[in-house]
Order: sequence, then structure tokens, then C-alpha cells
Amino acid sequence: MGHPGAGVAWVRGDAVAPSEASAQGPSDATNPLSQLRPLGPGAVLDGAVELLRHRFGRIMALAAGLYVPIWLLNVAVTVIDPTSLDSAENGSGIVWSPIGASTSDSAWMWMIGLLQVLALSTLGLMIGRLAAGLAEGRDPSLGDLARYGARRCWVAALVVPMNMVVHTVGACLGGVGWVLGDALVFVVSVAAGAEASGPVSAFRRSIQLTSSQYGRSLVLCTGALALSWVIRLSFSAGPTMLIASLDPSSRLVGLVGALSSAVTLLTEPLTACIAARAYLDLRCRRDGYDLELRRARLGLA
Repeated sequence: MGHPGAGVAWVRGDAVAPSEASAQGPSDATNPLSQLRPLGPGAVLDGAVELLRHRFGRIMALAAGLYVPIWLLNVAVTVIDPTSLDSAENGSGIVWSPIGASTSDSAWMWMIGLLQVLALSTLGLMIGRLAAGLAEGRDPSLGDLARYGARRCWVAALVVPMNMVVHTVGACLGGVGWVLGDALVFVVSVAAGAEASGPVSAFRRSIQLTSSQYGRSLVLCTGALALSWVIRLSFSAGPTMLIASLDPSSRLVGLVGALSSAVTLLTEPLTACIAARAYLDLRCRRDGYDLELRRARLGLA
């Protein structure tokens, strides 16, 4: 027997009006998180790219609001005093500031590194909110996310020193130790945004999710760092090395490096999306989050 048409459904009373359909959230075709389930590490990374692609304008607008002022400050300081930043123009808020800044005496390098870390934490908070909304059938607007980030930026700020303690302890073993520590805390900001929790609760939640699945967390964290570094080196280090090979003493080397550091506008949103998708996957595996959502859709919750 054929499927009942739209007219039959309307008479029967189970058709959804257009206004009601739009209020229910995005359709599955435009929602990359509509059908959550546990995935492999490669599929999680693909899912992060899909999240960035489907909400590209919204995520990039949030990232621009955070990173463009830092980038302009970086360029301005390089123009005014080319020696003040050393190699800061090639930095990234992901790995560079905790490791690279610790080897420099430049106050500007420390400040820009701290601003980048704060920006990444705030971006993770907002994208965590977006990812949780999409998973639950909602689609927070750009304004909603921006207001949420502004209202809870204090959480993102307090998360940073807590994460830095873990990173500092891990860094005692060098760069590898830093990555081992980062695998425990790379979803803290996302958890704070998704669950609207405080910094301490989010930190505990991250440890709870990652420590029980540490191998998977380490693979996802390493994948995020590797993708970020490949993109950053391709777009940032290439032009800088070209100028340096032509005239190593030229002041253009620092300026080109500072200008090309705008690549963080791409790498940091991608990193935040990977953390958000990893958080959802870890939560599905540990808490059965995908099953909870299906029960809620069926009215069984």
C-alpha cells in the first residue's frame, strides 16, 4: 500500500505546518549532527569538517570576531618594532603559546599567545553550544552564540589556567608530554559550552570522558594538531621562508610572517570543530548520548 499523501496527512492531523517545521530546527539534510552514533577516529575528523562546512559562515564570523583583533595587533606590533615578537608571527594558540612562549623573553609574544589561547577557549565554548544544539534538533543563530559567548566568557577564561596546569606537567616530558596532557583536556571548553557548566565541572567532565577512553582521545587530539600544523605551515611558513631565503635580514620577513598568521582564522575554527565532534563521540560511547536523543525524539524519555 502506498505512502499517504500530504493531503491525507493534513486531514488526519499529523502534518506539520511550515511555520512549525521551521521552529523544530534544521532538517536532517542541513544538520550534520542529526544522526549521532559512535564513529571511528577518521569519521570523527570528517564529521568535524562537515560541521565546519555546513555552518561555515556562522563559525567563521565567530572566529573573526575573536581573532581579527589579535591578528591586527600582531601586525601592528611587527610594523612598529620588528624585533619584539621574535617568531611570534608564526604562532598558533593551539601548541605555540604554551611551548613557544615559554622559550621567549618577549612580553608581546606572551601577551599575544595568551590572547590566542583565550580566543580558542571562547570559540570552543560557542561551538560546543552550537554542536549540542544541532544534536538536539536546535540551530542556534549567530546572535545567540555570540551572546552566549559574551555571557560566559569568564568560564572560558578560567578554563585556561586549569588546562595550563595539565599542559605544564605534561611538558616536563617535552612536546610529546604536552600532547599527552592535552588529550585529557582538549574538550573542556566544548563541554562547558554544551552543558552550560562552570569551569570546574567542565574540567571534571573532560577528564571523565577522556580518561576512560584515553587512546581514542589521544588519536583525536593528535589528529587535530596534525591537521592544524599542516595547514598552518602550508599557508604561513611557506611565504615567510621564501622571503627569508631571498633576504634573511629584511624586515619583510617578520611582516610577511605576521600577515600570514591570519591562517589561524581557518585552523582554529577547524580545531574547535574537531574538539566539539570528539566530545559528542566520547559522550555517545560513554553515556549513550545518541540513544538518549533517539528516545527523546520518540517521546520515550
